[in-house]
Amino acid sequence: MARVQLDPSEDLQALLREEKRINGDLKKLEQQIYALETAYLENTSDSGNMVRGWGDLLTVKANPKNMNAHKKPRILEEDRIFSMSSSTAMRVRSESIHYN
Repeated sequence: MARVQLDPSEDLQALLREEKRINGDLKKLEQQIYALETAYLENTSDSGNMVRGWGDLLTVKANPKNMNAHKKPRILEEDRIFSMSSSTAMRVRSESIHYN
């Protein structure tokens, strides 16, 4: 059986292309998680959610005038338990801020 001689520079280039593709996929996934988390936190801010709890739910039900659907809720970075849980989250977030 003949041995095939591989060119190390071609192998390296292929690996670098694969790394770039994987990093791009990771960035898209991180951005998608961030967007979904933002939507969840905004949509559940009046009634409560798994991050802040449901302590205000009884207050809102007792007095529906407390609900302010027009006011955009303030989302704190520490509320982002999903999008900020990965080791690459801050890098992806800072890149998104610079390019948006």
